Amino acid sequence: MNRSKSMKSLNYKFIPARRFQRGVASPYLMIVLHGRGDSSSSFSEFDLELKIPGMNYVVVDAPRSYAGGFTWYGFPPRQAKGIQRSALYLENLIIELNEMGWDSENIFILGHSQGALMTSELAMTRDELFGGFISISGYVYFFENWLKRVRPHAFHQHWLITHGSEDLALPIQETEDCVARLLKANLPVEWKIFKKDHFLESEVEFAFVREWVLNRMDPLKVMSSMSYPFEMLKRLLKG
Repeated sequence: MNRSKSMKSLNYKFIPARRFQRGVASPYLMIVLHGRGDSSSSFSEFDLELKIPGMNYVVVDAPRSYAGGFTWYGFPPRQAKGIQRSALYLENLIIELNEMGWDSENIFILGHSQGALMTSELAMTRDELFGGFISISGYVYFFENWLKRVRPHAFHQHWLITHGSEDLALPIQETEDCVARLLKANLPVEWKIFKKDHFLESEVEFAFVREWVLNRMDPLKVMSSMSYPFEMLKRLLKG
């Protein structure tokens, strides 16, 4: 897939893995997508919270300003065009990262709230396999004839959806209904409920996500001296 030249790049911050060999970088990368009105600054120390050895992070700002932060799409029922446009922005970002040397199979995408919806959209529509998708406290937007948009790779992705049983911002039943619809279509979704509200505040949830991601990482890729060159880290740090 070619990058759209007519779109500006998304603003993001790169957080390198805290431990790697001199001159060698871990090939694993997590793209982190915030919720409505939030920004990448809220995730500036996300690596210290998630604590995944060998994981690099790209924390991204949504394309539109909103309430002192950013937003990926508008309010229902007019969110469809915004979702599609933001998905194009994210596809451009993925292509940019691929061109830097980050392979999609080593990229995880984690989104919270609005970012969770964007994560689910990518899980269904990307043409390649990723390390995994983690959608936290969000719902899934089903376009008309949505199954026709689902790519063959979607049936083989690693995809985790979590939600809080005490979420007042987005009641759990809405997301539970979305998950049931995905499972009925034979999409390989793993569904996990935590006793929490809408926010990313649960150490229990972080521990679960950490283990889920680590189970899908190859430790030899992190430790091997044949890992990716340090040059690709320097290119991101300049961004």
